[in-house]
Amino acid sequence: MEYIMEKEKFIEEYGRLILFSLSEDYHNFFSFAKGNKSKLSKYISLFRFHEVIERECERLIRNGKDILFYEVTENKNKKQINFITHKTKNSRTIKFILPKQIVPKRKKIIKKLTALNHNKVFKETDNDVDSMKYIVDMNYRGTLAKNKITKDVYYDSYSNDFFTDYYNLYRRITAMKCQRKLIDYVLYTINNVLKKEFNLDENDIIQFHGKTLDDLDNYMLQLKNNIRPLNDISLELYK
Repeated sequence: MEYIMEKEKFIEEYGRLILFSLSEDYHNFFSFAKGNKSKLSKYISLFRFHEVIERECERLIRNGKDILFYEVTENKNKKQINFITHKTKNSRTIKFILPKQIVPKRKKIIKKLTALNHNKVFKETDNDVDSMKYIVDMNYRGTLAKNKITKDVYYDSYSNDFFTDYYNLYRRITAMKCQRKLIDYVLYTINNVLKKEFNLDENDIIQFHGKTLDDLDNYMLQLKNNIRPLNDISLELYK
């Protein structure tokens, strides 16, 4: 399968990099909402749980739906849940269907980014000065096209020279809101299954530590109403 750079960069922001984009503590992405009183903590370990969330987010942005497999084992009357990558004899499933409003026009965006294949430019040109100028020009045009295609759902930090500081922040915040909605959806779906599986209290869930939708809405309000300097908002976003 051919690697399509711009498409994969877009998917990466909603997969491998999604938690890093929103969290200030890379060593503490998740915790149990009820702390030491959590019954859920007896059944599941949060060690490498971030990999499960990243994988599901990546598959949903790529395919729009996915099935997560898990097994519940019992040893000395102690139950334990483990997420696995494939179906087994004793596996159970968690089904995901990405709501369209989380990443609007996801399917169309991926289709257009696939067609915007920079790789072909490099393959079809010779290594001389004129060709290099052509590559730079095509890269410039491609970056502009990519940003137009992914409006309001994606922000590429390498594109910040193309826009004003205000618009860069606007795109960054709107993209982070989409990322947060995706994480919340995946986590909400998993938590619901866990609550039913182990007959847990409604508030006994796994929670994500990162910028919330309220935080991001507040940054957008500050931006639009010129309440804080752009640099201050930027520092908060990248904190």
